[in-house]
Amino acid sequence: MLKRLKSAPGNLIIALLLALPAANTIFTHFIQHDLPFISRSSLALASLVLVVLTLAIYALIEWVSSRRIWLREIDRRKKIQLFLVCFLLTVYLVALLNTNKTTNAQKNELLYPIQTIEINVPVEKDARSSGYTIELVRFDNQFGYTSYSQFAIEGEWTRTDRNAFRLENPEQPAGLRWQGRTGENAEIAFRTGPDAGKVQIGINNGELETINLYTRRAGEKTVVYDFPPSLLDRAFAIWFQFNLIIVPVYLLVLYASTLPWAYPRRTTTRKGAWLLYALPMLLSWGLCLLTLMPGLIGSDSIAHFRQAWYGGYNDWHAVLYTLLLAGLTTFTRSPAIVAAFQILCLALTVAWGLRFFDRTNTPRWVPWLISVMMALSLPVAFNVITIWKDIPYSIAVLALTLFLLFTIHSDGKWLDRKGNVIALGLVSVLIILLRQNGLLVPIASFIVLVILYRERWEAVLASFAITLVSYLIFTGPVYQMLKVDTETYKVNAIIVHHLGAHINAGTPLTKEEADFLYKVMPASQWAQYDCTLHNILWYQTDVIDRDYYNQNSLYGLRILARLFLADPGVDIDHILCASSMVWSPVPKAYFMESAFLLPSGKWVVNNDLGIVQKSFFPRLAAWLYTWHTNIDQGNLIVYILVWRPALRLYAAIILGIVLAIRRRERRYLYILTPLLVHSLTLFMVNVAQDLRYQFPAYLIAPFFLGFLFVPGAGKNQEDHVDADS
Repeated sequence: MLKRLKSAPGNLIIALLLALPAANTIFTHFIQHDLPFISRSSLALASLVLVVLTLAIYALIEWVSSRRIWLREIDRRKKIQLFLVCFLLTVYLVALLNTNKTTNAQKNELLYPIQTIEINVPVEKDARSSGYTIELVRFDNQFGYTSYSQFAIEGEWTRTDRNAFRLENPEQPAGLRWQGRTGENAEIAFRTGPDAGKVQIGINNGELETINLYTRRAGEKTVVYDFPPSLLDRAFAIWFQFNLIIVPVYLLVLYASTLPWAYPRRTTTRKGAWLLYALPMLLSWGLCLLTLMPGLIGSDSIAHFRQAWYGGYNDWHAVLYTLLLAGLTTFTRSPAIVAAFQILCLALTVAWGLRFFDRTNTPRWVPWLISVMMALSLPVAFNVITIWKDIPYSIAVLALTLFLLFTIHSDGKWLDRKGNVIALGLVSVLIILLRQNGLLVPIASFIVLVILYRERWEAVLASFAITLVSYLIFTGPVYQMLKVDTETYKVNAIIVHHLGAHINAGTPLTKEEADFLYKVMPASQWAQYDCTLHNILWYQTDVIDRDYYNQNSLYGLRILARLFLADPGVDIDHILCASSMVWSPVPKAYFMESAFLLPSGKWVVNNDLGIVQKSFFPRLAAWLYTWHTNIDQGNLIVYILVWRPALRLYAAIILGIVLAIRRRERRYLYILTPLLVHSLTLFMVNVAQDLRYQFPAYLIAPFFLGFLFVPGAGKNQEDHVDADS
């Protein structure tokens, strides 16, 4: 060991740099119990942890270096390039993690500066007070209630039965002085009442603040003083987060650049065997549906069913999905048949896509692992049985992603089959008809296919023609036959949301603009603007005159254009906040995970259509509700891992890059097109923090996990690349 230390001191330095923040984290959360004092035994234990971690990490680095695991065939220049990519990604993710104060929970008292707090009692009192009593009830330095033995005392203070300091009718100035470390704030509580006096509080020998404790009735007054967080402690916390992200990401990318299965055995599968991959998902999601019968039903679900059963179609909600509900519930008006149909479609789509891993000779357990992971994902299970148009839309985006994957893997041969061309066109029109912001997703995918496979432009054009003709027929003759109301002005909800941002930010309005906007909605309601939720403005039908705004929507758009030119920063801040669900792993505000109606535990919203909830397994339903509540209100890190879509988006991007590296073919990066374009459009127009809007990421990211185990493209590598792949 000593010889190795002399020969490779750099590895020891790296090990120490990795171990320091980890040891600090362990000390903060598991050893630092006897605050506000730190015992020698605690410091000794922390030092031992640091030494053990350093040696363990050093041994691991030496072991990896000596075995050259995952490092062969990678030159130094490529390692540096990969590290720079991982470094930039890690900096971005750490910055996102630290945009919310709830993630800054690390408080090592040894790293916080010493503060001085003085409490002085002047002789003069409030003229209304019947006496002059000062009672210090509580002093909390954020490391726990502070012992009064730590105070330097001046004057005739006494201890009370409530373990507080009490001073009565002082004849000369008195006071208390405390020195020590605090967290990010300190709370000082005094008793108030008709006989209370005045106190003066000073922080770090600064200006004294006088506080009058006189009140007619006895009570308590708490004064809170904020202190800047310790820069060193914050540095350790960020450092630890940085290591926690960059080390596994860098090793993952290095691993992806190697060939662990250079000459894999050829996988043989019987025709139609891929259907077996659907079984775990069908069983698990089917059980979830039986438990939460007849499926999760929200207000949008009721709107769809009302139109499906009683007519009066409008394009605020996807007409295609409404017709699907009408068809499926022709013989039974149970939403369960719709949920079962969604389960079947998603399970078969995933199972069909898992054939890719068979075609690439990936180990047989990989597609089964993905199938089981999808089956056991409760966020997926909750949403797949929810009657929302976002569910079939997300399934279609997943299918389009798989089409791109099979096309690229077959070097374009997948487009040679007429059935595939038709499927590509139909899935593309589904995406456009199910969500208005889905228009760019298939268009971008068609452009990618034309660029990559110019020699097959006729097949791509045929698919595009199917999409275009189907769209025109549906939104033309079909809409006319159904008498669909297309004047729902859906984009106006987005514009009003932006206008609310400008009014809230105080962007100057002309008199004419102000008269118009305050006629649409009173100033008090505009003041309720919330960047994360447009419902507060657009859906307050008792205070907003939507008809008046819709009739003058062009004028509203002109107002927004002028305000944008006057102060574009307001719109940029608004978009960043409204779209935080897309890019931020840390929740900014409320987040709607599913149609489970917290805190009631209901999964069917109150309605007049006769739809009621009835579970076949009430105990399991109660457990699911408890699980949902605990994750929603419990540990932030667990909540982020389970629910936040941003993590899925970043994981999908990283795994797409891994596949391109392993296959040594940049074209594989284009399989990210549907998800990235969808996320970008959602980023621009998002109006609420609902998981369903970014549900495609929940379906694509788990599938991409299998790319970690796809064999690298090397000599003697035999793949199935026929058009049917």
